[in-house]
This record gives sequence, structure tokens and C-alpha cells, in this order.
Amino acid sequence: MRLHSASGLWERSSWLIVGKIGLLVFLACSIIILSACSVRKLIQDEKQQDTSVSVEEATLQCSDECRARGQCGRELEGGDVVFLSSPAPALANHSAAYEANTPITIVAKEVHSVVQVDDGESLEMSFYSVVLPDGEQGWVPGWCLGY
Repeated sequence: MRLHSASGLWERSSWLIVGKIGLLVFLACSIIILSACSVRKLIQDEKQQDTSVSVEEATLQCSDECRARGQCGRELEGGDVVFLSSPAPALANHSAAYEANTPITIVAKEVHSVVQVDDGESLEMSFYSVVLPDGEQGWVPGWCLGY
């Protein structure tokens, strides 16, 4: 039977302590880095989107600009309709159409860069998340709202 010396046990336990301290330092550094990345992402998201709109009442409007940009049209019966997108802001492939002058409630706002197809001009466009009288929700560009 072989007995371990006191110095051998001390060396082994000191390496265990050093290993545990190293692991703790690694975990602490990982947490700090991940937290910093998360905070940076939140700051970038806040700069990109301004969703600080208070709840507002408005109406859907088929204005000249809304019509010129293809965001509204005329039904066969002669009434104007405004196109909405769900679940995200869009200028094509709309998911719903509602009569112009329909009262809506604005619940959020996002600003996006859009590029015009005809001349390539880039502009900042405000889109609004709205709730309709039937409870449906959709996104509409700012040029299709009346206050």
C-alpha cells in the first residue's frame, strides 16, 4: 500500500483550486461579453426603430400620394380602399384592404428606409401599426393616414 505524501496532496489540491478559479474567471468574462453585446444590440434597435408613439385615433385615407405610391385603389363599386400588410410593414403583397375613412387606432410606429423603383431614390418612411374596428391589426404607411 502506497501512501501519498503531504506535499503531493497539496500540489494536487492547489491545481484543483487554480482550475476552479480559472473556470470562474472564464465564466465571468463570458457573461460580461454577452451582456455588452446584448446592450449594444438594444441600443442599435432603439436607434433603428422609433416605436414611442402614443395611442392615437386616425382614419385610413386614399390621398393622392397614397394612390400614386400604389397603397390604395378603387373598388368596382366605386369606393376607395387602403391596403394594409400583416404581420410586418410592406409596400407590396398586401394582406388586407379596408374602406377609406375607416377609423383606426395607431399603436406603434417604425421608420424604415425604402428605395423607389423608378428612380432609385432612398427615403425614410414611417409605417404605423393600426388596430381596425373589427379588431384586426395591420401596418400602413404614413401617407395613407388622416388625422
